[in-house]
Amino acid sequence: MPSKLKAWLKAKLGFGRPVPYKALTEEEVEVEPVVTYNCDYCDYRSPTQKGLRCHRITVHRIGVGVRRTLDSHGRPLAYFG
Repeated sequence: MPSKLKAWLKAKLGFGRPVPYKALTEEEVEVEPVVTYNCDYCDYRSPTQKGLRCHRITVHRIGVGVRRTLDSHGRPLAYFG
């Protein structure tokens, strides 16, 4: 279909006009409560639980175990005593 004919047909049929949207009133707008996860050790707030977990690991080193060097029998080495 030639472009001039296509443009004429769109104009004739009413395509290309702005679509009339129904305006929402304040009663219809539903506001979802925002859930934040707060850090127990500082004032950090995260929108996700995963973000809070990453913050606690990187900043406060919570959940990070101390790696111990084991001897050939699986017992921890005692360097200082």
